[in-house]
Amino acid sequence: MSQRTGSYGRTLLVFCRTAQQASTTDEPPSRGSETSADTERVQRLKQRADEQRAIALQERSFATLLKEQMAAVEDR
Repeated sequence: MSQRTGSYGRTLLVFCRTAQQASTTDEPPSRGSETSADTERVQRLKQRADEQRAIALQERSFATLLKEQMAAVEDR
């Protein structure tokens, strides 16, 4: 059972790292990996996040926002 759990853990770790790298890269997805609806949805989500960041920066200072984000990461 331990060997099976270790294998699962390694697989999960690889999956998480791959997802993390994919989320930080600006390269377009490989051809055929996403539908146009998926691409449009991702673009809308990115635009909404950018707008929310801009609004938040108008309401609070960058230092305050950074402190809040760091606290959220530490809580995880």
